[in-house]
Amino acid sequence: MPGCRGYQNRNVESEFLALLLESKLIRESQPPYNRIWKDDKTYLYIVIDLSDSFPRPRFARGHDLPATASHHRGMRAGLKLFGPFPNTQVAEEVLREIRRLIPFCMSKKLGKRPCFYSKIGLCSPCPGSQLSAVQKRQYRHQIQQVIRILSGNITPVITSLTKQLKQASKQQDFETALVLRTKIERFTHFVQTHPFRDSASISYNTSDLKLSSLQKLLTSEINHLTSRYRRPSRSGAVPPFPRQKSPFSL
Repeated sequence: MPGCRGYQNRNVESEFLALLLESKLIRESQPPYNRIWKDDKTYLYIVIDLSDSFPRPRFARGHDLPATASHHRGMRAGLKLFGPFPNTQVAEEVLREIRRLIPFCMSKKLGKRPCFYSKIGLCSPCPGSQLSAVQKRQYRHQIQQVIRILSGNITPVITSLTKQLKQASKQQDFETALVLRTKIERFTHFVQTHPFRDSASISYNTSDLKLSSLQKLLTSEINHLTSRYRRPSRSGAVPPFPRQKSPFSL
């Protein structure tokens, strides 16, 4: 490849960490073959502005950012930029799983009452309610944990949550301990096993397998239903059901 002087391999533990590392290297190095889409779109970023009273992760396209914001050395203080991500689905999936582990607010405008997501544990403490000084510090601490995860530094976050789990168990707060354990196990499983591939290629490569499975399932159901409605003859014997070729066979 013209202009390429060499390459370097970096081993990571999962596809999730590989995704974060790749986006970080693209953002910092700005390689010409990764910086621009082949069509008229630009890459998608996750932006967190720590200068806000209640920082909230949001999505932004490259053309919506300041001219220097997409470059690591040109970002203003307090603006955290993560990406670029290959598509909206991947970026949303990453934030959705992080939010299930560390709740945070994503509302564009803050109301005067707690939002719906605060009732299902995805926005706690909710900035839309009247928060105490302790709750405000807790919220900013959670945002810092989100930043650590998006930076690929996941171990300290899991370690901190594990300490909270043990403390809750020691205090016999088993309900809180169970919630924390479920969150940790779910996110750890996501990080270790979740594949980040092109959805179109997955659908194309597995279409024949899915069609074959569907044919077997429908054929089995038809045979089961027809066997239920076979009536015995006068002699008491069940007449053999004539074998017919399945309409789903190719």
